[in-house]
Amino acid sequence: MARKDNIQLTKEIVEPATRRTVVLSIIIPILCVIAFNFFAVWYLARYSPNIGYLLITAKYNLVKSLPVPIDLLILGDSSGNQGVDPAVIKDKLGYSALNACTIGGTIALDDVWMLEEYLNHHEAPKAVLIVHGYDVWSRGLIIEALSKVPGSWWQRQPDLNLTLKQKVKIYLNRYAPLYTETQSLGMVFKYPFLAFKSGLRFDPIGYTEEPVADPEQVRKDVRVHLDYLDTITTIGEVVSQPNRKALERIKELAEKHKFDVFIANGPVYQGLYDDPDFQKYYDVVRQSIGEITATSDYLHYILDPPMTFDANKMQSADHVIASSARDYTAKIAESIDSVLNQIPENQELGEAGFLHPSH
Repeated sequence: MARKDNIQLTKEIVEPATRRTVVLSIIIPILCVIAFNFFAVWYLARYSPNIGYLLITAKYNLVKSLPVPIDLLILGDSSGNQGVDPAVIKDKLGYSALNACTIGGTIALDDVWMLEEYLNHHEAPKAVLIVHGYDVWSRGLIIEALSKVPGSWWQRQPDLNLTLKQKVKIYLNRYAPLYTETQSLGMVFKYPFLAFKSGLRFDPIGYTEEPVADPEQVRKDVRVHLDYLDTITTIGEVVSQPNRKALERIKELAEKHKFDVFIANGPVYQGLYDDPDFQKYYDVVRQSIGEITATSDYLHYILDPPMTFDANKMQSADHVIASSARDYTAKIAESIDSVLNQIPENQELGEAGFLHPSH
């Protein structure tokens, strides 16, 4: 059959546009995007592949749903989330405890807001324990993580003097996941068989148990931490201004409600702790935190130096497994008990049941 060089295509017939069809062609796609965005907000709040974001909301809900007050409120980042077992606190000190730790990205600001959330629903605890990894103290505002904290936190204390750009970014991170969480949504489409399975898990008192060690990952993580130290040598203060403001606010609440606050160094891999560069930086961290806690009789700095572990007892350079968590928590309980037993007998009894100087 001879090849036809000039094939004539059927002429396309385009119907005349009307105002109605133009409007519908604009409105329908917009409505579809809005609807899918609302679905994405609902979905990511329950099944997000980003476990850290889920953890923030879940821990706030845990605090709000507490049926009765507890003696010790545990705050901090992921090193505390899987490092402090409230059951050990109960066994060693006799205190009921709740682990409300979230992630490092929310820095110490989350400690303040979680504490205030608790105080909005219950009387003051007897004490508060704050656990952070050494590297959290230098971090500034991470809007992506802080946006997941419930409520209008830019109206809370401490005043962060947020810019209009930062406030807009907060709204986008909360209500426009099609724009801000494309990576998480992409994971959903990539692995649809996991779409409605949440990887979030912790027991009724907030503790996340990690039973399996990963020595290889721990050693790899050392390099990550040392590289991080190279970057923060030019960033300024070891304790960032948002963290300083957060600790100042915590001090105000402690003195107002008369409860003790214990700030503990998170667990560290022995190999990382032995590194000279780490030691040099860590000395500045402990000095800075020590100076802050020295400003109030209600603030106490414990586990200085930090408790260290071998690689076969950890998941990463600053996250322990369950057996190590029990040892770490027992050490914290011992330190808390030691501090409280040092308070002179002639001090005034505070509302929380501990002894404090008259103010």
